[in-house]
Amino acid sequence: MIQFKNKAKSFDFFELGNSVILYYLLIFFLAPILFFFGVSGFLWENSVVYYKALLYLTLGLIFFAIGYYNRQTSSIAGRLPKFLKLDSEWDFRKAPLIFGVTFIFGLGIKILRIFGGAYAYWQQNSWLQNSSFYSLIGIFDWLSSVALIIAFTSYFHFKKNNDARYRLWQKIAWGTFILEMVYVLPSCNRTSVMMLIILYLIIKSYFSRITWQQIIFIILGVAIVLFPFGNACRNPGILRHYSLVERPIENIGNSLTYIKNAGDFTSNSIFSRIDQFAVFSRIVEMDEPLLYGKSLLKFFISLGPPRFIWHNKPIIVGGGDFGHRSGLLAPDVKSTTVGVTMVGDWYMNFGLAGIILGMFFMGMLFRLIYEYLIKRTGISFSGVMIYSILWLNIIKGMEDWIAPVYAGLVKIFILLLIIHYFLIKRGKALKVI
Repeated sequence: MIQFKNKAKSFDFFELGNSVILYYLLIFFLAPILFFFGVSGFLWENSVVYYKALLYLTLGLIFFAIGYYNRQTSSIAGRLPKFLKLDSEWDFRKAPLIFGVTFIFGLGIKILRIFGGAYAYWQQNSWLQNSSFYSLIGIFDWLSSVALIIAFTSYFHFKKNNDARYRLWQKIAWGTFILEMVYVLPSCNRTSVMMLIILYLIIKSYFSRITWQQIIFIILGVAIVLFPFGNACRNPGILRHYSLVERPIENIGNSLTYIKNAGDFTSNSIFSRIDQFAVFSRIVEMDEPLLYGKSLLKFFISLGPPRFIWHNKPIIVGGGDFGHRSGLLAPDVKSTTVGVTMVGDWYMNFGLAGIILGMFFMGMLFRLIYEYLIKRTGISFSGVMIYSILWLNIIKGMEDWIAPVYAGLVKIFILLLIIHYFLIKRGKALKVI
């Protein structure tokens, strides 16, 4: 019992394997569980597809866990070369300069998006989006996150060492955080807001003090407020459907109805966003011919030269096409895309064998990432900086196609390595924090 309590106390919520499993359970299994207990409103049409999809998802989770937690994977990680010097200590005399460069560059990207017509989800086919340089914008967007990471890392570092400079970095860090929040809120992008908050929590969990229970409480609390806000922001007319803008008659019966409608609106806003079981179930139901790696091979196309060099570079993201083909999107919806999910992509390419082998491989890959960036570096500044941004992309990418997500990870990793080499001291290793 004591051993269990110690393990529970030391549970690392942001360890990649733990996070993937928790998120996998949330987006794929929560909806079936609620459906089993009589909660309606989810997208299933027959019990055969429901149980078949559930079985496949369970196998995917099992083989992911086998790939991630087996000792052989850890052994392989221990033999990876350390030439990237990710355990090197930062030179905090350089931190203000690198912060300034990444912050200003990130601010420039924001301004470019606003005036280029590529700020919000409803903006389509603007001159910036049609530019051959637009593919670079998504990579450089992360420079704002790098600035935020440098600021909070410096703040936590100086505070831990009782260095008076922590007060200045505290103001810089929270000022940057507030500016980021002011930028993303009007876009109605719930994911961007949530990722901003989680980025802070990752940095705090490794360089300061916060329990996994507090992390879960904060994330759930933010979701309860954020998802209804995002839903209403994107679809203002939906409020009248739930009568939330109508003033209820002041009696107990109508007031209770008003409260019930508000609760329904909140729960539906949350579950409609996280229910990926409906997507995977539809993929199984469609039973289309297997792709045999065609969508996965697009990784190399996405990783290839940017469009301003390769002018005829194929467009590899087909979320809109899949959404309409599957019936998950109405024919007249053009501004929304639907990802097939990571496990769905493996299934579409190789069927059940793809799920088993593909998820086993993903488990091994994620273990190597965690071991290399976190455990082997002794929780270094650069290791956490790179890991936190990769973590966000991997978790978000579980709902998307595999090829563009992981090609993007490679590009972001290269950008972060460049920043890492500018930040570190030369020839000194970082002590375990």
